[in-house]
Amino acid sequence: GIVMHEMLTGRVPFDGDNPVNIALMHINGEMIPPSKLVDGVPPALEHIILKCTDKYPVNRFASADELIEALNNLEFVSTVRSLKQITMTARTNT
Repeated sequence: GIVMHEMLTGRVPFDGDNPVNIALMHINGEMIPPSKLVDGVPPALEHIILKCTDKYPVNRFASADELIEALNNLEFVSTVRSLKQITMTARTNT
């Protein structure tokens, strides 16, 4: 979830002067939702990221397979895959 947050926003959710400060922010702070930092974040994708980074493990995905299933069901991801396929096809046809 942290990596997805960083990929989407271009910044880490917690930043500090040293590792101890960052660790304390993880424990005590709340992560800023990606949509507050970047316009146009699909709500379903944000939900997945926030679920991955929930402070309580019981609220997170139960397995990587469950996370992958949620990502595969995103309309946003399907659109990106389609665009990638179009781009790859265009490259091989030139």
